[in-house]
Amino acid sequence: MYVCMNERTNGLMIAFFSVTLYYYYVKKGYSISDGRPSEQNCYDAIDATYRYATDTAGIDPSCIVLFGRSLGTGPTVDLCSRSPNVAGCILQSPLESGIRCFIGVCSSYALYPMDIFRNYSKIENILCPVFIMHGIDDTVVPCNNGKSLYAQLQERSCHSSVEYPPLWIQNRGHNDIPEDIILNHSKKFLNFLETREITR
Repeated sequence: MYVCMNERTNGLMIAFFSVTLYYYYVKKGYSISDGRPSEQNCYDAIDATYRYATDTAGIDPSCIVLFGRSLGTGPTVDLCSRSPNVAGCILQSPLESGIRCFIGVCSSYALYPMDIFRNYSKIENILCPVFIMHGIDDTVVPCNNGKSLYAQLQERSCHSSVEYPPLWIQNRGHNDIPEDIILNHSKKFLNFLETREITR
């Protein structure tokens, strides 16, 4: 399942995930979708997609890898934190939260009721391996967001058994990470998950 919240990446991952069953959903109010964009609508959309994959299509959660990019990491982290049996999770340019992304940690406490996509409060509940990649020169979602989330992952009691190294990409920002880097490193992560499953 690939989650992105803008028009830029429609179809980006299709070539890579054609070797697996690929689900891409568009959130209400984004791209060509009708409706109003909201945090809850994003959660509802990813939940509906996940239910379709597991209940209707009959895919075992242990065969599902979630992929979220940018703002799309919000619903991805939320679902993954509630889905202990998914195989893995890839987060590209993830944000700690809406407010932390733009005005910092202290402001997120003061403005807590207004903050959205609080990944920092959910990521430690993820039980599967997580691969984070982030451009070091990102000015849209600064790289310290990805680094802070990875530091939180290391606090999980299960971390040593599911650890996967992050990728901090030199001289790249938010929208200019080459697709071959994304695809090649995602493939390495999927290979890691497959090897891990065989040895378990």
